[in-house]
Amino acid sequence: MESVIDKGHLEKTLENISKVRKTGANIELTRAGGFLEGILYSLGKLSPMGNFPYKDIEYVEIGWFGQEKIKTRQQSYLEYMIERTEELMETL
Repeated sequence: MESVIDKGHLEKTLENISKVRKTGANIELTRAGGFLEGILYSLGKLSPMGNFPYKDIEYVEIGWFGQEKIKTRQQSYLEYMIERTEELMETL
């Protein structure tokens, strides 16, 4: 069965998600992550079982008097889905 999803569709989807991320509307971001997960699952790029292997991401937090602290946070669900979608796009 031939897929109707091509690189152009995925690029447009990621572009739209980028616009929504700037507004910070949580419900739309959750729906976007679910949409990407559905695409990845239907194309066989995600397993239906198990947890996602989120990465630890380092970032700099600027505190009082400009002091910089390097902190670590866990990658978000949406960030993981975007990363996996970008990996898929490289293979198309």
